Amino acid sequence: MSRFMLTAVVPALFLSITPASADALDTSFKLALYPYAVLKRAAVTCDKPISEYIDYKTRVMEILGKIPDANLRAADRDLEEHYESEARYDLECTDVLLDLYQQTKSSNAERSLKSLNDAVNRKLRE
Repeated sequence: MSRFMLTAVVPALFLSITPASADALDTSFKLALYPYAVLKRAAVTCDKPISEYIDYKTRVMEILGKIPDANLRAADRDLEEHYESEARYDLECTDVLLDLYQQTKSSNAERSLKSLNDAVNRKLRE
C-alpha cells in the first residue's frame, strides 16, 4: 500500500470509529485510541520499543487525569480493547504496519495527544 493510500485510509478509519453524536472530548479520545494500537502492535509484532506505547498511554492518562471525574480505568480498558480488536486481524509485522508505525511516530501520535489535550482543556473551561 502506498503512502498516498495510507494517508487517505487513516483519516477514513478515524471517521468510521467516531460516532456522530459524540462530543469533542469523546471524539478526541476515540482518535487517540488508534495511535496506541499502532504503537503497541509494532512493539509486539515488529520488535519496536515497548516504551513508545507505554509512554503514549501514560500521556493519554495524564491528559484525562486533569478531568476531576474521569474514569481512568474505563479509559485504560478502552485503549486495551482497541489494541486487541486491531491485533486480532493482523499478528504479523508487515510493510503496511511499519509504514503506519512511522507515520504514527512522526506526527499522528502527537496530533492525537494535542487534540485530546485541547478537548480536555475546553471541557475544564466549561
